[in-house]
Amino acid sequence: NCASLFLRQQIEIVRPKVVVCLGAFAFHAVLSAFGQRIIALRDAVTDTRGSEILDGVRLFAAYHCGNGTVNRNRDMKQQLKDWERIRKLLRPVRG
Repeated sequence: NCASLFLRQQIEIVRPKVVVCLGAFAFHAVLSAFGQRIIALRDAVTDTRGSEILDGVRLFAAYHCGNGTVNRNRDMKQQLKDWERIRKLLRPVRG
């Protein structure tokens, strides 16, 4: 509910380059608020391009960074790799 009523408006006003959702609930709520097709978190965290939710605004998913995730779903090395894909979009490597 909050994603549709409040977060969508905030994203439309601020127009950040990137929105990162931690965990499946947050990710699915934002996808839904923007009328996007729901995809599994495990598929979204490997997507290097993210989903465009507005012109120039990309949505990325990441596993939640808490200890439970590290112990159950995604080890720290994998999580660091997940965040690296987002960093590359924010600061492209110049050669």
